Amino acid sequence: MAGPVRWRDPAASGPCFPGCDLEGLPRVETWTMKVRRDPPDGGVLVFSLSGSVTGADGSGRSDAAFVSDSGRVRIEPGDWDVEATLKLAGIDPVPEVFEVSWDVVAHHVDECRAEPGKPGVENVITIAHGLEDAPHRLTLIGNGVGWKAVRVYSPKRFPR
Repeated sequence: MAGPVRWRDPAASGPCFPGCDLEGLPRVETWTMKVRRDPPDGGVLVFSLSGSVTGADGSGRSDAAFVSDSGRVRIEPGDWDVEATLKLAGIDPVPEVFEVSWDVVAHHVDECRAEPGKPGVENVITIAHGLEDAPHRLTLIGNGVGWKAVRVYSPKRFPR
């Protein structure tokens, strides 16, 4: 399941590998990749990856497919765009050592409370958004005070 990714690299104007995929069950956390040039082959980058929740999650090379130890991050060789990204930020050549970090952000809430609304205006809370098209379970605990309805929307799949 691909998750929402917000890239953060103060030195760059865009993602260094825009095709990076989040797999499995993403967690809300910050990922940090420590990158350095591979001395024998200056065009190849070697890196180690860690998550603020997951911890150390593997290492790899920019010229080989990478799947993190947890299975949460996948980067293909064609996903890398470091040189062009850094050039746009006025950094040329690619530094010998640098870091890239990004956040996995929540598109859900763990807890919500019905708040009093304005008369005639429906008070709506999005509990989850962007879930894969598969069965899911929602557990509501409480006395139901303030709740008038629970709606579940599922986009129709179009036949290919």
